[in-house]
Amino acid sequence: MAKRREKVKYYITLIIAIIIIGFILFLSVKVVKQKKESVHIVLVPTPSIIPTKTVSQTIVYKNITYAYAYFEVEGLADLKLIPNFKEKKGSGELKREYTCKAGINGSYYDKEGDPLGGFTSGGNTLKKPISSRLMDGYVSIEGTKADIGFSPLPKASIILQAGPLLLINREVTKLKIASDESARRSIAAITVNKKLLFLTVYNPESTYLGPYLSQLPAIIQLISDTLPSPIISAINLDGGNASVFFNEEITLSELSPIGSLFCLR
Repeated sequence: MAKRREKVKYYITLIIAIIIIGFILFLSVKVVKQKKESVHIVLVPTPSIIPTKTVSQTIVYKNITYAYAYFEVEGLADLKLIPNFKEKKGSGELKREYTCKAGINGSYYDKEGDPLGGFTSGGNTLKKPISSRLMDGYVSIEGTKADIGFSPLPKASIILQAGPLLLINREVTKLKIASDESARRSIAAITVNKKLLFLTVYNPESTYLGPYLSQLPAIIQLISDTLPSPIISAINLDGGNASVFFNEEITLSELSPIGSLFCLR
């Protein structure tokens, strides 16, 4: 009888042990599954627009609402033009590496990863200016002076050939674009008080889209009327998928690599 009791006790102990082990294995599988799921969540692509504050500035042009954002360069010594033609680093990496408080993409580049037009950064010339109907202007900085016009400043340490020019001495440029399309736009401008201004104009519903290039001069003039210091000259930079913009309020990321970055430190 005692042996039978010991045998029953043995089987009960074995069953309890199996239940405990099974429960532990169940919890382990669940934890592993949760870890895998959390990794999957991290890998989900970030959205194209990551605002720290809602976009409050919009304009209406031909019954279409466009959002816009900008930053003004108070001290030109704090502005760098960073080449990114060969490196093809993401704007987030460049922002961290150069501690940029605000930034915007530069101009166009070719399939080989070279600037299409004139490009000088920190006094180092990567490419001399070329003759181009589209890239008909320059953003240039010489000491404490910034300029946008048909030619760069003679002793500029920063030269970026871009285009087309949108406003010159407050006169709107009339553009005829053969293959025009809707795209987010990046713009450099000079204000009445001689400040360098960088802007982005885009569709708030789809941030890689925006106005047609032929419409941009009129839209910039509308935006100019809302600014504390109106714009007197403006030029188009690269746009669409290869455009980026960030300041303290909003970040608009790129889909394609940017050739260069204006970085305000």
